[in-house]
Amino acid sequence: MVAALELWRRTGEERWRDAWLDSADWLLGEWHERVWVQDLYGEKRRHTGAGHGFASNAFVLLAGRDLLGDGANEVTSRIRDVLRDLAVEQDGVAQWLPLADVATGRRPVQ
Repeated sequence: MVAALELWRRTGEERWRDAWLDSADWLLGEWHERVWVQDLYGEKRRHTGAGHGFASNAFVLLAGRDLLGDGANEVTSRIRDVLRDLAVEQDGVAQWLPLADVATGRRPVQ
């Protein structure tokens, strides 16, 4: 989606816009829980980070927010709500645990 969005912005070719929109439709259609469920190598997890997690999906949706039309505000609000819900706040700083459904373990990600 990142590549399709960049190619759309650089070339103006509709095929790249369409590719991004098709992928966004699929991604939003898969967002059934608070955080997307990733099935990697047969293991289902709810990652929050940039590798295979919420941050990646949220980033690419927000980057193409202008293409979402009337749904842009709803997507933005949902992302904001999840970020607030998952934040671990201390001393005015927020971090997020690597997995949305595990409150212990590795250190939080920024």
